[in-house]
Amino acid sequence: MPAFFILVPIAVAVVGLLIWWFSDKRKIKRALRNAERVAIADYPHGGLKRIVGRLSIEGNALQAPLSGRWCAAYEVIVQELRSSGKTSSWHTIATEVRTMRFVLTDATGRAFIDPNGAKLVITEDSHTRSGTFDDATPREEAFLAAQGEKSEGWIFNRSLRYREGVLEPGEWVAVLGHGTVSYDDAPAPAPHAGGYRQQAGPKKLEIRAAGQVQLYISDDVSVLR
Repeated sequence: MPAFFILVPIAVAVVGLLIWWFSDKRKIKRALRNAERVAIADYPHGGLKRIVGRLSIEGNALQAPLSGRWCAAYEVIVQELRSSGKTSSWHTIATEVRTMRFVLTDATGRAFIDPNGAKLVITEDSHTRSGTFDDATPREEAFLAAQGEKSEGWIFNRSLRYREGVLEPGEWVAVLGHGTVSYDDAPAPAPHAGGYRQQAGPKKLEIRAAGQVQLYISDDVSVLR
């Protein structure tokens, strides 16, 4: 067998592996896994550390468009199966990512997360499809319409698959970003021998993107350990 027919499949496999290894989501997960993990109470001012805590929301939550779940962030991807000759492949036709501020809590304290500009890896735990004999649900149809798409083709329904991931209250989430530590502006007086002294108020940790410092957020199990 000519070497050409051996080398081409190997080259294709290597290229595919490199694309997977250097994908944005793989880089985000590697950054989170490699970062030092600290307790919220031990986070240094101006530091760049990883924290892991349970998510909670203060105020109104987002509602995921396909499942209707209440959450602090969601990501939706819709793909269409298209045929070209003898091959078929999935093509992305619509995506949407939305986030809002949320709180992470561990055994030592709370951290307030501003996800503006964050890079996320959210576990896609909702998978549905629509096609020739399976109409899109009202939620799926509404999402497609908002993206300028529809589930019907010229004659039959388009072959579509829908993937959705959310960050829900009560879920464990990892965050890596620039931390700012502040204290209550009105600390309570603490007694001591010879009079009273001012005691620092409650510690408050806020994590966000800052300048060239990225903010990474994920609920992937590999970054929670």
